[in-house]
Amino acid sequence: MFFNNKTILRGRFAAFTLVELLVVIAVIGILISMLLPAVQAAREAARRIQCSNNMKQWLLAAHNYHSAFNCFPGLGKDGVGTYSVQAHLLPYVEQAGLSSLIDFQKPLQTGSRGTYYMEASLAEIIQVSASLFRCPSDGTNELYHISQIGSLSGPDALSRGGNYVFSTGSGVYPNYDVRYPTDGLFYYSSNRGLHSITDGTSNTMILSEAKLGDNNSSAAVGDAPVMRRVAALSASITVIPTADNIPGSNPPLTDPGAGSFANIKTLTDACPSWSGDRAGAWIWGAPLYTSFNAYYPPNHNLPDIHFHGVGFYGARSNHPGGVSTGYADGSVRFISNSASLDLWRASATINGGETVSGL
Repeated sequence: MFFNNKTILRGRFAAFTLVELLVVIAVIGILISMLLPAVQAAREAARRIQCSNNMKQWLLAAHNYHSAFNCFPGLGKDGVGTYSVQAHLLPYVEQAGLSSLIDFQKPLQTGSRGTYYMEASLAEIIQVSASLFRCPSDGTNELYHISQIGSLSGPDALSRGGNYVFSTGSGVYPNYDVRYPTDGLFYYSSNRGLHSITDGTSNTMILSEAKLGDNNSSAAVGDAPVMRRVAALSASITVIPTADNIPGSNPPLTDPGAGSFANIKTLTDACPSWSGDRAGAWIWGAPLYTSFNAYYPPNHNLPDIHFHGVGFYGARSNHPGGVSTGYADGSVRFISNSASLDLWRASATINGGETVSGL
C-alpha cells in the first residue's frame, strides 16, 4: 500500500502527548503564579493612591475650615454628646447636604450610661456612609451595632465606621487624656490652629488611619484578630503607663497620686472585656471612634486600650508595611512600621521643639 509522506507527518504530529500536555499546564501554572502577585501589588498600589487622595481631601477640608474659623474643629465638650472633627468638616468635603441635617447646637445624645437617647433623625444620619470615610484596603464591614448610642425607640442604633482618624498628640503621659489639653492638635473643646504649630506644619501630623473593629465585643479576645479589638479596662482604673515592651518607650514615672501604674502588655493580658467597634462611628467625637495618638508606632502588635473614654489608640492600616499619614502642610506621607518611635511621636506634637527629619 502506498503512503503519502505528508499523511504520515500529519498523523505523527496531529496531537500532543500526555507528557507534553502536562508540561504546558505546568508552564501556564508557573506563569499565573508569577502574575498574581504582580496583579495584587498593582491593585494595592491603586488602593493606596485612592487612600492618599481621600486623606488629601480631609486635609483640604481642615484647611478650608481653618480659613473660615481661624482654627481647626475640636472633639467637642465630652465623650458622650460630642460630634467628631469629621462631622464638623462635612461641608468642606462636598457633604453640605448631610451636614445641614445635623444641629450642632444639640448634643449627639443625652441621658446617662445605659439610657442614652438621640433624635430619630440623628439615628438615621449616623448610618450614612461615603467613600471618603473609607480606606479601600480595609474590607471589613462598616455597619456597627454600638450599644452606647441609644435611639428614641430604645434599641441600639446602627452606625457607620470610617478609617480616617485625627491626631490627639503623642499619647505619652499625660497626653493620652483628651479631657485636658494635649500636645497635639485635637482634644475635647480644642480650638487650636496653624498659629499653635511652632514645630512647623510639615513636621506635624493631622490625621492617619485606623483599622475598623471586627464588630464583635466579648469578655475575652478569643480567636479574633487582636488588632481589630480594643481592650476595655474597668472604669475604676486610671492608668499612667510605665515602660512597656515598646522599644524607646517612656521610662517609669514617679507616682503623683493620680492612679495605678502598669505596663500596657500587663493591662491587656488582664483586661476584663474587649470591644470590637474601633472606628465604628464616624460622627462621634469619642477617641475610640475618630482619633488616634502616637504612643504606639504604626501597626504595632499591642492592641488598642481604653478606659474612662480615653486611652491608647494606634495608627493602623491594611497597607503592607505602614500607614498613610496627613500633615498640617497638606502633604500625605506613607510612614513605615519600622519608623523611629521617637520621631513618630515627635511628629504628633505641635510645639515640642523636636527634630523629625528622617521619619
